[in-house]
Amino acid sequence: MIIVRMMVFLCTSVEVTNCNIYTIIHPSLVSVFFDVNFNVLIAQKIHMRYLGNLEHPMALELIDAIKKGQSVVLEISPKYYSTWDYRKQ
Repeated sequence: MIIVRMMVFLCTSVEVTNCNIYTIIHPSLVSVFFDVNFNVLIAQKIHMRYLGNLEHPMALELIDAIKKGQSVVLEISPKYYSTWDYRKQ
């Protein structure tokens, strides 16, 4: 089920308001899942949680792409993270 596991470094910046920017950087372990049935199940759970139903156009498009093998599921597990706040500069 898991084909690839690699270490990546992610940097996420969140703009709270126009000048209030928070940044998070974290090294993470990434697992790539290629099993279509598993990916469809995970995608359905994610879409139900964040979109409320599976009939949403975005959910339909993304689940269709997974069924066709055009998309995969990535599991990102941060090892630790650092944050900073640009407002304090």
